[in-house]
Amino acid sequence: MFTVDPAAVATTSFSITPGQYRVSVTWPENASYWATNARHEVLDGSTPRGAVTLNQRLAPDDLLDLGFAWEHVGVFNIAGSTLRVRLSAAGADGYVIADGVRIERVGDVSPGPEIQVTEDFIDIPPESGTADFGTTDLSTPVTKTFTISNYGSQPLILTAPISVPPGYTLVTGPASGFSIIPGNRRTLTVRLDAQLPGTHTGQISIFTNDNDNSVFNFTVTGTVLPTRIIDDDPGFPGGYGDGPSNSWATLSGAGRNGDFRYSRNVVGSETAMWTFNVTAGQYRVSATWPFGSTGYDDTARFIVFNGDPALGDYVGGRNLNQQADPDDRFTLGSWWEDVGVVSITGTLLAVQLRADDPLLFALADSVLIERLGEIPAGPEVVVSQDNRDATIGTDYGTTQLNRTLDRTFKITNSGMAPLTVDPASFTMPDGYQLINGPSLTTINPGEQSTFVVRLTAADPGTKAGAITFTTNDTDEGVINLDVSGEVLPYRIIDDQDTADGYSQTGMISAANVMSYRGDASYADIAANQGPASATWTFTNLSPGTYYVGLTWLDSDGNPLLADNTPVTVLENGTPLLSFTLNQEDGPEQPTAGSLGSVLIDGATWQTYGVFVVTGPTVTVTMTNQAEGTILADGVLLYRTGD
Repeated sequence: MFTVDPAAVATTSFSITPGQYRVSVTWPENASYWATNARHEVLDGSTPRGAVTLNQRLAPDDLLDLGFAWEHVGVFNIAGSTLRVRLSAAGADGYVIADGVRIERVGDVSPGPEIQVTEDFIDIPPESGTADFGTTDLSTPVTKTFTISNYGSQPLILTAPISVPPGYTLVTGPASGFSIIPGNRRTLTVRLDAQLPGTHTGQISIFTNDNDNSVFNFTVTGTVLPTRIIDDDPGFPGGYGDGPSNSWATLSGAGRNGDFRYSRNVVGSETAMWTFNVTAGQYRVSATWPFGSTGYDDTARFIVFNGDPALGDYVGGRNLNQQADPDDRFTLGSWWEDVGVVSITGTLLAVQLRADDPLLFALADSVLIERLGEIPAGPEVVVSQDNRDATIGTDYGTTQLNRTLDRTFKITNSGMAPLTVDPASFTMPDGYQLINGPSLTTINPGEQSTFVVRLTAADPGTKAGAITFTTNDTDEGVINLDVSGEVLPYRIIDDQDTADGYSQTGMISAANVMSYRGDASYADIAANQGPASATWTFTNLSPGTYYVGLTWLDSDGNPLLADNTPVTVLENGTPLLSFTLNQEDGPEQPTAGSLGSVLIDGATWQTYGVFVVTGPTVTVTMTNQAEGTILADGVLLYRTGD
C-alpha cells in the first residue's frame, strides 16, 4: 500500500503481553518516488513510545528474516497489552509505503523506573542523542519541547534540578522531587536564548532514580547569527509614534520583503521605531530602502538609543541621503547604508527615524543590527546635541542681533570605565560662550553630563568655529565640535512681543492679516480717549551705529489716521532722536527727515537716524499726541557699524 495523501495514516496493531519489543518494518525499494522521511511511530496502546523517520528510497538492511529484509524502528518498553505501529504521510517528500511490520519480544519490562526522552515522539538516546535548535537570528530565541517518559514499573523521581548549558534557559519542566508514575510522562521546554552570536553546544542533564541512567545526558546545539533584521511589517517591534496613526503610508512592490513605508512632516513630529532586545555589546546599525529618488529626504534622520528612547539616552545616529541608493554593504539579500557603530550597555537597542522635512519623504523599510563584540574595556565618549551626533557639527541657525541662542550638549559614557572631562579645558570659538557645565566631570558607565553653549549674537555675521575639551577616552582624548550660526545685523520687536520688550498704555490690539506678523495696536487721539503710548525696549544692545525703522499698515491715504504720529528714541533715558510719522500713507512713502524705506523680513520699514549707541538699552516710544489714530506695529534697530 502506498500514498502521498498527507492526511493518510496506516496502523498495525498487535495484542501482546507487557515487555520489551524490537519493532522492524519492510518495504520494496524505489530510488525515485518513495519518501526519504517516512514517519513510523510506536505506541503503547494510545501512549507514544517513540518515532523514527526512515528513508524508503533505500532497501531495508538491518535484519534478514522469513525471506525479507527488515529495517529496525527500535526497541520499546510496552507496559500494556496492545502495541501499535503507525505510519504517517504527513510532511513526506514522496510516496510512503505500508508493508510488513515485525515485532520481537526481547525482554521483560524493567522492574524499576526507566527514563526515556523524546522530541516529537522521536527517541533521544542518553549520551549519544542530540537535539538541533537550528540557526536563528540574533535576539530571536528558539524553543523546543522534550518529553520525559517512565516506561518502567516503578515511579521515576527527579533527584535534582534539570541542568541546561550556557546560552539556554529552562523555561518549564518538572522540579526536583517530582514523581512520574509508570506509563506517564512530563514535558520540559528549553529555549536557545540567542543573545550572543556563535554556535552554542552543551548538555542537558536530567537526574533521576533510574539505576541505569541516573544522569540522563543529551546534547543540544544551535547557531546564532550575529545579525538581526526588523522589517516595517505591521506590528513590528517599535512601530510608529508621535504623529497621526495614518501618517506613514505603505507602498508595495518594492523594498525588502516587498514593501516600505513613507512619511513627511506635515502636521508634527512623525517617527518610526525599530526596537531590538539585545545583550550589552558593540553593534553596527544599518538601514535599507528600495531606491533613491529626488522626492526622498536627503537628510533622513536615524537616531540610535541605548534603552528607552523616552529617556533620551542617545548613543549614535546619522542623517542618511535617501535620494541615493544604499550602498555601504550587501548582506542577507539587500544593500544597506550604515547608521554607525554604537555601544549598548543595557538590554534594548532602539532605532528611530524622524520625518522632519515638510516636503521630502523619509522612507521606513528594514533595519539591520550586527553584534561586533564586547564593549571596549575603557571609557567611551559620545557627544550629542538634540539627539544628533555633535561631532559632525551643530547649526545654531539664524538669529537677530543680540537675540542669544542656547544649545545643550550631552556627554554620554558608553564605555565600561569612568569617563573624566576636564572642565578647565573647554575653549569656545569667537561669538560663543560656555554658560554652564559640564554638570558632571566624572561620568560613570551609562551616565550623562550636560553643558550649555550660547551664541552671543553680539555682532552680525557668520559665527563658526570649534568647541574643544579633553577627556580620558584613549581614542578621543580631544573632542572637537564644530558649531555655526548666522547673526543678522538687526533686531525687531513686534507689538505682540510683550515678553521681549513691547509694552503699551491705552492702546487696543487687534488681528490684521495685512499688518506685520498679522496684528497691530492702535489708539485714538488723546483729546478723544486720553493719553496712550506704545514702547519698544531693546536691551543688551551692542555698542555701535544704528538706524531705527518702523512699519505699519498701508491704508492708502486714510484721513482718519495721524499724519504726525510722534516718535522718540532714547538711550538709557537720554534722547537720541525724535520725528513724526505720516501714517495716512504706508511706510514706503518718503517723509521729511526719513532715510527712506527698506524691505526686511517681508515688511517695508521707514527708517530714521543714524545715531550712536553705547548701550545697553534703547527705547522707542510712540504717543497719541497726534491729529488722528496712531498705529503701533513693528520696530527695527539696524546696526550699520561699530
